[in-house]
Amino acid sequence: MSTYTLNATHGGTTHSGQTPEELDLATMLGFAHSVMIIAAADGELSTTEMNTFLGMMTAFGMPPQGVEALRGFDPHGKKLEDHLPSAHRSMLRHFLYDAIKVARSDGYHEAERRSVRQAAALGGIPEAVVTAIEGLIEIESSVRSARLALLRDGA
Repeated sequence: MSTYTLNATHGGTTHSGQTPEELDLATMLGFAHSVMIIAAADGELSTTEMNTFLGMMTAFGMPPQGVEALRGFDPHGKKLEDHLPSAHRSMLRHFLYDAIKVARSDGYHEAERRSVRQAAALGGIPEAVVTAIEGLIEIESSVRSARLALLRDGA
């Protein structure tokens, strides 16, 4: 199991110091289902969003049975409050970051923005923090584009 992505993105462990191997599958799936609900808030969980999301979950250490369970989950008509794990709401900033990255993989639609803010409100995260996370992701996207332009030889 690779923890490189978890290390690079979130510092390697959860808020309480747990590694991915120490998180129970139900908690992982609760957060994962919530990301899918947010990404589908615009009416569609696109192939781009699903591929981005499953790649992220695999890189974060989601076990194969969890990835398969996600493939079978239909987020349409589901409520965030029914899936967002309340026992781990202190991880919500990390979750919001990941949800925004998935949702914006095919364009960040207004319905997805509202859904992100709803998830933040459920966990008591101020809207200013959500706006800052969105800005951070924009900066990271720009830096990635600049890095790729510099490292590619123009071919």
